[in-house]
Amino acid sequence: MRLKDKVALVIGAGSGIGRAIGVRFASEGALLAAADLVPETSQETARLARALGGTAEPFPVDVTKREQVRSLMELVESRFGRLDVLVNSAGIAGQGRIEEVPDDLWDRVVAVNLSGVFWACKYAVPLLLRAGGGVILNLGSVAGLRGWPGSPIYSATKGGVVMLSRSLAAACARENIRVWALCPTAVDTPIVERLFAEAPDPLSARKTYEANEPMGRLITSDEIASLAVYLASDERFAYTLEPFVV
Repeated sequence: MRLKDKVALVIGAGSGIGRAIGVRFASEGALLAAADLVPETSQETARLARALGGTAEPFPVDVTKREQVRSLMELVESRFGRLDVLVNSAGIAGQGRIEEVPDDLWDRVVAVNLSGVFWACKYAVPLLLRAGGGVILNLGSVAGLRGWPGSPIYSATKGGVVMLSRSLAAACARENIRVWALCPTAVDTPIVERLFAEAPDPLSARKTYEANEPMGRLITSDEIASLAVYLASDERFAYTLEPFVV
């Protein structure tokens, strides 16, 4: 019960990494606010968390609408009395060569992957300060560290998440707010499955991709959730600016 009685808001909790983190947080004793664009998916995440004996409530949010993000923070604080942990996991893919992608795809991916994280951090920090400190976990990507072939938009937004996290970590460290950007390589999520499904031979595309991964396979959402629990817990460790990207 490493997160016992901590109030954790997971945005993008409806599937994939966000769902895995939310359910694991609740099983570790956190009071979970599961937020997602699709109400049915956040409701299912809350149900799964409660089935494990956790406490969880679903909340709807469109992270591209700053007022909805602001209202979400107010609702969470009103319902639970505080906020201790924020997880920004909402994200979408942005595939294609730069000269071929539709213009509006840039606007959409930036709005979800980067601006949505910015709004959530902006409106969560005052709540964390009122709680005496806390943790922000932003889902970045290895694509934001070294670029990803055929995905300039996604790489650009995840690079923005990394630097936003570094800057915020430096600004808030003395106020007892820890900020991390988790930067995994490809994770076995519905988004990645859809990308494979678009290939002429989905099974072959997956095998080829996995063969080039460091472990010869995709990372699982549960593996990311295990790291998130540790970073969100009160287990003490010293760190400098460099390890803010995990």
